[in-house]
Amino acid sequence: EPAAPEAASTPNQSTTPIQPVDWTLRIDALGIAAPIDGMKANNGVVDPPTHDAAYWLSEYAAPSATATNTVYLVGHSWSNGPAVFNKFTDAASQQSKIPVGTTIVVLAGGGPLTYVVDATARYAKSQLTTTKDVWAIVPGRLVLITCFLYEGVDRSPDNFVVYAHLVTPGS
Repeated sequence: EPAAPEAASTPNQSTTPIQPVDWTLRIDALGIAAPIDGMKANNGVVDPPTHDAAYWLSEYAAPSATATNTVYLVGHSWSNGPAVFNKFTDAASQQSKIPVGTTIVVLAGGGPLTYVVDATARYAKSQLTTTKDVWAIVPGRLVLITCFLYEGVDRSPDNFVVYAHLVTPGS
């Protein structure tokens, strides 16, 4: 099992190589439709290569109805400009904008996979790699990781994590 990666704190010109997979992430309740590409952590650090896509951590399970591990998708949130997961939190109120029960659809090679949000959490970036809940092996689970937005803060000290489970493969 790969070591839990750290999440980088701010969007930048990452040198992380992109692994094209031609998948799509949809969270209709938030108006999110984003491409998904693959990437690997770079020396234990997760730094998505672009601001406009979600990235599957390819060291872990690929999205499928028969995944034997947790599927991880990571993406940037940034208070100073557009980023794929900006709509996950409200910087002014410091609240999640993804309620429990929100539907997430991943369109991957095997067709659409529907997940439902179980919980969200905020973790200090320094604690993310050691937080067992985040990195537990749970077949059929989807975990989305981004930075927690703070108004006017360029480098967030926290990560925001969304936990979801697969409900209807192929629907």
